[in-house]
Amino acid sequence: MDMSIPITLLALLLAGSGYRRFMPLRGMKKECLEDVDSNLLTILDIRPYNISNEEVPGAINLPFSYLMRSHKEIPDQPIHLIASDAIEKNLGARFLQKKGFNVVSYSLTGQNSNSDMRVPCN
Repeated sequence: MDMSIPITLLALLLAGSGYRRFMPLRGMKKECLEDVDSNLLTILDIRPYNISNEEVPGAINLPFSYLMRSHKEIPDQPIHLIASDAIEKNLGARFLQKKGFNVVSYSLTGQNSNSDMRVPCN
C-alpha cells in the first residue's frame, strides 16, 4: 500500500487545524476596551470563568467552551471579543463567524494580567 496518501491527508488535516488556531480573521482590529462603545457593539468575554475573575461592565461572559451550546443567547449585532490569548481569540472569532456573527474587534488580556480591565491593551 502506498503511504503517501495517508501522509498527505494527515498533513492537510494538521495544516487546517493550525490555520484555524494561528491565523486571525481579516477585518478584526485590536481595540482598547475603554474605546469600545457598548451601545453599538456586544462585548463578549470568552475567557474561562477562573480567568475572567474581574467582570467587565456591560459584557456577556460566555467562556469559549460554552459557545457551542449557548451562542444563541448572543444578541445579533457586531461583537467586540475579549480573550485571554490569540489562539482563544482566533478559535472564538472563527466559530462566531461560522454561526453568522460579525466580530469586528478584540482585546487580549493575558492569563496572568493584573491590569485594570478597562484598558487591556498590552
